[in-house]
Amino acid sequence: MKYMTLALLIAGLIAGPLSAGKLHAEKDQQEAMDDSDKSERQEKMLKKLGLSDEQAEKMKAAMKAHRDAVKPLRKDARADMKKLRDQIKNRANDAAVAATLAKMEITHKAIQAENEKLKAATDSLLTPTQRAKMLLKMMKQMHGGPGQGRGTRTRPSQGRKLRI
Repeated sequence: MKYMTLALLIAGLIAGPLSAGKLHAEKDQQEAMDDSDKSERQEKMLKKLGLSDEQAEKMKAAMKAHRDAVKPLRKDARADMKKLRDQIKNRANDAAVAATLAKMEITHKAIQAENEKLKAATDSLLTPTQRAKMLLKMMKQMHGGPGQGRGTRTRPSQGRKLRI
């Protein structure tokens, strides 16, 4: 029973990051982009939100501070995930796996805290309409929009109709 519980816990903690593998790959690609591409994208987003010059400067500063704070945490999270994979592959003892899982949980909470700081900063800077525009844009990016590489529709299996 003890091993079953531990196995389920490990499976749950691993399944989340693995199911979000595409998201992590996209974030890695985003981090690899040079600063000019980031600033260009940032300028475009800030323009679409209709920010004043003062708001734009404060948003840029908040976003830069967030990136600088989260970057080492993400690096730690990737290193911990690699360590966990190696531990599972090499059949490490439960104490070592538990220690790695605990470290991953601490890193995850630190990233969440930084995300909350950014949210508080943006909420204080933006009007409700600007926040709504930003949310809609972020949701479109997360869930795909034109050109997001969602693939083509496949033919339905026999006897099933394709819903559009």
